[in-house]
Amino acid sequence: MTSGIVWCLYISIFSIISISKTSKNFKSSCLIKSFLFGATITCVFCWLQCLLDVLGVSRDLTLLCQGCTSRIFGFPHPSGFAIEPQFMGNLLLAPSLFSIFLFFSNRKSTLLDRKLLLAPSVLFISTLFLTFSRGAIYSFVFALLFFVIANILKSNKRALLSLPLVVACFLLSLLAQGLFSAASYTNDTFLSGIEKSISQLSLGLFEPNFSASRTSSEISISEETLDDSLEGNNSAEDPGENLSVFSGYVEESTDIRVGLNEQALELSASSSNSLFFGFGLGSAGTVLFEEGKTASKKEIIQNEYFSLLLETGLTGLLLALLTYFVIVKLIKSSTPTFERIFLYTLFIASIASLNFFSGLPNALHLYIFPAILFVYLL
Repeated sequence: MTSGIVWCLYISIFSIISISKTSKNFKSSCLIKSFLFGATITCVFCWLQCLLDVLGVSRDLTLLCQGCTSRIFGFPHPSGFAIEPQFMGNLLLAPSLFSIFLFFSNRKSTLLDRKLLLAPSVLFISTLFLTFSRGAIYSFVFALLFFVIANILKSNKRALLSLPLVVACFLLSLLAQGLFSAASYTNDTFLSGIEKSISQLSLGLFEPNFSASRTSSEISISEETLDDSLEGNNSAEDPGENLSVFSGYVEESTDIRVGLNEQALELSASSSNSLFFGFGLGSAGTVLFEEGKTASKKEIIQNEYFSLLLETGLTGLLLALLTYFVIVKLIKSSTPTFERIFLYTLFIASIASLNFFSGLPNALHLYIFPAILFVYLL
C-alpha cells in the first residue's frame, strides 16, 4: 500500500508538470488562487476549532484529535482537517513560506497586491504557530533564516522585513493561547498558558514563571485521571477535574521520539542485509512491535529518515539523497534567482520537517505542494 501511494504521488506530480506545459487552458494563476484560498479556509477552520473547544463543544463536532483539547495544556492546539497537529503544521509550511515570498521578494509583479497579501500571511503563519507542532515550527524558522540570508546575499534587503512579521505572528499566537487558557474549562490562566507554550517550544530551556507555581497536590494526577482527561470523561466528583494534564514541557514527548530513532538504528544494524536493504517498505511499525520495542504495530518512528533506514536500508536512503540532488539540479536549471531561492527555502523546510514525522496519512498534499509552486514559478 505504501508503495502504491508513493507511485500515485509521483504520477500526480508528473501530471501537474505535464498538464501545465501541454494544456492550452491551463492557468497557473488559478491554481495558486485555489491553493491560497484552500489554505485560508483551513486556517479559519483551525481557529474555529480552538474557539469551539474553549466553549466546551464536543470533539465529535470540533474534529480535534484526542490530545488536542484544552484538557492537555490548558489551551487547544488545532489539528485542522489532518489527523494530528504535527501534520497540520507541516501542511502550512508551503502556504506560509509562499506568502512571505510573494510579499517580500523583489519580483516585478505578483499575483496579488502586496497589501492584500498581508492578512493571509498573518493568518497562515500565526496558525502554524497555533498548531503547536514543534517540528513544523522549527522547520519553518530554519527555512526562513535561509530565505532571509540568501536574499540579502542577492541584494534583496526587503526580505529582512519578514522577520518582524513572523515575530508578530508568534506573539499573536502566544496571546491567543493565553486567552484560550483563561477562557477554557481548566483552571489555567492567561499567564500560565503563555508559560506552558514557551516551555514546550523551548524544550524546557525557558521557564518564564509568569504564573504562581502549582502545589504538589495540584499536579499529582493519577494515571486513571490522565486517561479520563484524554477521553474527556472527568467526573464532577474528581478534585482535579479542572486541571490540565501538563504543567509545562513534556519531556516524554521528546524522549519517546529519540528512543524510537535509537531502536530503528539498532535494528537496522542487526545484520548486513537489514543494514543495506532494510525490512521492507512500510514495515517499520510491524518490525518494532515484533522485536518487542513497542506495544502496538501502530507505533511508528517519528522520523522519516530513520524510518527509511529501517524499511529500505542504506540503499533507500541513498536513493532518497539522489532524489534530493535531482530536485536541486532541476530548480537550479529552471528558475530565475529569487524564485530559485524560494524553492530552495521550501525544499529545506520540507526535508527538515521529515525529521519530525514519518508516513503518508493526511499529509499527501505536503509532497504535491512544491510541485504546484514550481509550476507556477516557471
